[in-house]
Amino acid sequence: MINLHPDGANMNVWRHAFSRMGGEMVRFACRDMGMKCEYVVNGNNIQEIKQKAMKHAEEQHAEMLKAYDTPEKKVVMENALEHAIRML
Repeated sequence: MINLHPDGANMNVWRHAFSRMGGEMVRFACRDMGMKCEYVVNGNNIQEIKQKAMKHAEEQHAEMLKAYDTPEKKVVMENALEHAIRML
């Protein structure tokens, strides 16, 4: 498993390259964000994983999400989520 942690413009290169490949390519696990949660989701691209992870967070971690109540804090959380996504 490759840890996806490129910065800045490199992230767009990774997204483009891996989104063009087929099959299950990316994985997210709550524990990779420091949560004591066994949730893991696999998918075909980063956007799909982000949507599924956010739905899970809204359903299972609603109290934690309340702390991200400003646009700036939401960007921080989205960046952390993106960096926790792993390439398979």
